[in-house]
Amino acid sequence: MDGQNHDVLMPYVTQQLAELNITVKQVPLTGANAIGDLLSGTYPVVLWQLGNIGDSVQDIDIVVRDTGYWNLEHQKDEYVDEQWDIICTGTDEEAEAAQKAINQYIIDQAWFAPMVNPTSFYAHTANVVIDNVSDLEGLAPKLRDFQ
Repeated sequence: MDGQNHDVLMPYVTQQLAELNITVKQVPLTGANAIGDLLSGTYPVVLWQLGNIGDSVQDIDIVVRDTGYWNLEHQKDEYVDEQWDIICTGTDEEAEAAQKAINQYIIDQAWFAPMVNPTSFYAHTANVVIDNVSDLEGLAPKLRDFQ
């Protein structure tokens, strides 16, 4: 996706994947149709910065489940479906355990290649209170969130 600073990142991604005998064909997406093109399933792999919405149930729903719009291939997965049923019908403790199980499963199955770009750092003491994170994606508290 143009405008995402991928021009700096792509040579490294391309080189690392080449070491695994994976050839990268870069197709930059631009314009009004770029997001639709990205979500179309046309491309087998996309480089997109999916953040953490801050709600694991919502993350699972839109990224992991076959009905999620960020699951571009919409492939069903029996294990994910079983755990999702527990999330929807189980006790709070069972739902929490199922969320953790899905997280571990997608890590073990290498569904994603996590990359980190640390652009925000915070240090504070135990008496700092952050009652609300105003970042819409729930990634990191904004300065105004500190009290």
